[in-house]
Amino acid sequence: MVSPAASDRLLAAGSKLPAGCLVALELRLEAGECQVDLAYQVRTPAEATAVAARLRHAPSQALLLRWAAADGTVEPIESFWLEHDLPETQPETQPETQPETQPGTRPDAPELAGGPSSTRSSRAAGACILIAKLRRETTPRWLVEALLPAMLGAEPSRSERTLVLDACARVPVTGRPLYVFALHGRAGARLRLELIGLAPTAMQRYLEELAPEVAPALDGIDQLVGGADRYHLSFDIGPGPSIGARVGVETSFRHQPDREPGWTAMLDRLVQAGLCCPERAAALLRWPGLDGPRQLGHSWPSGHDDLPLPGRLVRCLSHVKLVCRPGAEPRAKAYLVLQYLPRATTTHRLVTSSGREPDVGSPSGSSAPSCSGARALTQLVDRHAQLTCRLQNPDHIA
Repeated sequence: MVSPAASDRLLAAGSKLPAGCLVALELRLEAGECQVDLAYQVRTPAEATAVAARLRHAPSQALLLRWAAADGTVEPIESFWLEHDLPETQPETQPETQPETQPGTRPDAPELAGGPSSTRSSRAAGACILIAKLRRETTPRWLVEALLPAMLGAEPSRSERTLVLDACARVPVTGRPLYVFALHGRAGARLRLELIGLAPTAMQRYLEELAPEVAPALDGIDQLVGGADRYHLSFDIGPGPSIGARVGVETSFRHQPDREPGWTAMLDRLVQAGLCCPERAAALLRWPGLDGPRQLGHSWPSGHDDLPLPGRLVRCLSHVKLVCRPGAEPRAKAYLVLQYLPRATTTHRLVTSSGREPDVGSPSGSSAPSCSGARALTQLVDRHAQLTCRLQNPDHIA
């Protein structure tokens, strides 16, 4: 699904991540699109402290450390995502440390980063996206008075405050804000808001009230991604007096593709619309599975201080995203998640009828498990996907 050069960039960025964290890969689905970005979740104080030590963006560092210390000022944040933009053209060298910056300025990108993306032209090499996942009880006033200054390292502008408050006030009772993005290192808007709980028709009605000039971006969206179990809607805050023209629609299902035909049907519609090449659609459906020492051979780590062995690498399909603009064709992306789980965490030991543990590789791998092993594999991967979905994000895996 990715080029050798993109794979090398992923491996280099992934070597800096905390061991065992939940990782997401962002892929473009059009033929010829080679860029893939890396995101990872920060869920514990220990992870937040470790990540903060590697970041070169002072406001992000400070916010992660405050959250790790549980000082009571950032309790409405449930967890963080950081995204590391990995564009096809990288600078030849990057500074080891970040020069000191003045409050309110936009420094160079940090060493590590996370979250959904904008357009190609707005991406700087290594741009850092800090994403705060909000608890249900979060209030709009807390967002603009406490969270936005902490994420930006400066007070939000008057138009940013007004837009965030207006966007939150117009959310129907079925939805709520889930994520706030600080788009450090990207051109244009500094902030992005993401909502959950709105179906495609409700999304368009919402945009017609909030920003009528942007609502046509979602014309026909229901024909492409209708019928899914979960939806997210994201949009940029500013940089002018209105939200940005870019609108993101994320969609997913409760189960993985082996148990949910809706994935195949949706990807088929994207292929027919010319938004996804057939080879990448097929590869997405083959992605879910488990890897272990038998499947990866010498690529499997022999030992790691922070990585208890043996265990399994669990791979799941999280969601598909359409990036929409008025008067333009949507662009499709997919998000794949993977996480290393120690044997005790993968819970149920997979056994065949003979009592042996099956060879539980990817369903598309060269060493296919037995029929009973394959069923057990499908059930385990789907069970992990549902558990991850419930505990880490109520609407997608990632």
